Amino acid sequence: MAYLADIFKKLNDLNASMQGRQKTIISSTNKIRWFKNKIVFWKSSIIKGDFSNFPTFSKLTIEKSNIKELQQLIIEHLILPKEKIEHYFSSLTTSADWVMLPFDFTDDMNELDLTNDEKNEFIDICSSSTI
Repeated sequence: MAYLADIFKKLNDLNASMQGRQKTIISSTNKIRWFKNKIVFWKSSIIKGDFSNFPTFSKLTIEKSNIKELQQLIIEHLILPKEKIEHYFSSLTTSADWVMLPFDFTDDMNELDLTNDEKNEFIDICSSSTI
């Protein structure tokens, strides 16, 4: 339940950030791209046993025997939102993405020697077309 509370908070924050005045298709596309990149990062962190991206879940004390099972469930669950985003928002990607996002190096992120916080900031920077 703690993991679900964390992931739904992240989804609610994404939803709220794309509503209101001054929101454009470009800013919404950036947010969706950002969220997809974050899901990939969260999944790789969970695989490494790092649950810090899910603060409510990471505060729990879990027996080591149960952590592997929960880890696998979370990894399997994180696949679904990414697939659904790609399915429902596939038309948002354009062939001119390299013009809008010249700094999108998120595919190479695992090769970088960065802390968790630095990787989160790196995804934010790479997913912004305003930079």
